[in-house]
Amino acid sequence: MKTPSYIHSDLFAYLASFPQLMNENTNPSDISEVVFKAMLSDLEMLFDGPLIVPTYNYQFTKSRHYHVSDDPSEVGQFSELFRQKYKSKRTPAPVFSNACNQPDCLSRDLPSQVDPFDIGSDFDSLSKNAGNIVTFGSPFAPTFILYIERQIPDGPLYRFDKFFDGTVTDIDEVEHSTKLKLHVRPLDAIVRYDLNRIEKDLFDKGILTKHVLKDSFQYSLCRADAFVEYALLELQRDPLYLLTQESRDYFDQTDAFRNGRVRLEDFE
Repeated sequence: MKTPSYIHSDLFAYLASFPQLMNENTNPSDISEVVFKAMLSDLEMLFDGPLIVPTYNYQFTKSRHYHVSDDPSEVGQFSELFRQKYKSKRTPAPVFSNACNQPDCLSRDLPSQVDPFDIGSDFDSLSKNAGNIVTFGSPFAPTFILYIERQIPDGPLYRFDKFFDGTVTDIDEVEHSTKLKLHVRPLDAIVRYDLNRIEKDLFDKGILTKHVLKDSFQYSLCRADAFVEYALLELQRDPLYLLTQESRDYFDQTDAFRNGRVRLEDFE
């Protein structure tokens, strides 16, 4: 497989950099589609490997059902238009689904228990194939951090495992029973990532690089495998490395870690 790129995007940030895409003849109802086509063309020009776009839909934990073909993406307009274009290549994982512009770049398997961040997941494949995490107009906030946390033996101190039973209707309209495994934080706990510091650390280490498209649009690339290696070393030194000072203070002021890692039974 050519180097895959996982794209976090903001369609309207892209439009702000290239307002010339619009003119007096542009129908307002067509704006999103016009910008999407231009943005996708630029992404395909920049990255010749598979483009993987998050198409997350968060309703499964409430509705306990996920329809691969019908459930919209809830993470931005570019993502939703990408889902519509490549809906046959969307993954069946509840909540953290992804879509790809090339065939066979994502797993179509739906095991009886799904962990979107475990070994064999899309994020695991991204790391093992030395993929890029691309921040294309959106703030640096990679979901990939949740995959890194999954690599910590027994998980991060501030999350516990929770399971959600439900059903998935796949691309062929066949319904499957499944169980979704997620790392969740205690309901009232303050768990926020220090994304500005993490981004700076990765930049300083040469793991993340910043670029400019057409002298106007800023984006960044982060090497997934190097991010894992670096973050795990930092987490060995400091188990709360990823968190903001506010989050650290919260855990300092509570006894949430009295049993080591937080436990479901202590909060629910």
